[in-house]
Amino acid sequence: MNRGQSVRPVIIAASPGGHLTQLLLMTREINPKLLLTYDDRREVAEGGEFLARCSFPNTRYNLLIHAYNFVRFCLLVLKYRPVALISTGGPFVLSFFAAARLLRIRTLYVDTLSRVTQVSGTCKLLLKLRLSDEVFVQWPHLVEKIEGVSYHGSLFNMRHRRHPEPPI
Repeated sequence: MNRGQSVRPVIIAASPGGHLTQLLLMTREINPKLLLTYDDRREVAEGGEFLARCSFPNTRYNLLIHAYNFVRFCLLVLKYRPVALISTGGPFVLSFFAAARLLRIRTLYVDTLSRVTQVSGTCKLLLKLRLSDEVFVQWPHLVEKIEGVSYHGSLFNMRHRRHPEPPI
């Protein structure tokens, strides 16, 4: 980056485990980026280079913690001026999407690969409340079942570009 020239980061946010693994895979070429998760040092340490790593409290569906995370996310936005928020979920990201909508930050939600027959609860809420600009699913048949989602492939290339049939 040249002096005087700043590149605005992308915020990536996910719960630890499969959500975070998929998000890190999907965003490995994006720089700079800020990582928001709740405490899972192993996966954060494996995640590569970040402009900042921020550990937020896990909401466990607690509205007070969602409110705290909402305010803290807004402060991060004021500090880093991100261009977008990308997430693969976990309920703890809901407050981030609400704040991003309020602050007019572009958002992308990619529902987790494990959701084969139906989208996640987080995805349903984001769609219902219209909190995400784009919502992607990783199974093509879900586009026909769920209004407001689109399919652009899967994060894991199973069967060499051919996606398996869902086990239904």
